[in-house]
Amino acid sequence: MEYGSVLNIKSYLAHETNVGNCTFLSGGINVGGKVNFGERFFIGIGVTLVDDIDICDDVYLGAGTIVIKPITEKGTYVGAPARKISSK
Repeated sequence: MEYGSVLNIKSYLAHETNVGNCTFLSGGINVGGKVNFGERFFIGIGVTLVDDIDICDDVYLGAGTIVIKPITEKGTYVGAPARKISSK
């Protein structure tokens, strides 16, 4: 974990996961191995990310989102699987 990042309780980060600066990881998340988070990233409660994906900077994942492929564009994502709903 890098500068200014928060990892809340009951969250699981598997092997070789990298978390960028100013990142907030809510409680109850499950992150597979070899996941790379960008900076200024927010993960809502109960989010799941599969193994071996990259997430770019400035991404917000709403509660319960399931990420099964890389996210290459900043914005807000929700659903199962994750879909972009906003560019903010």
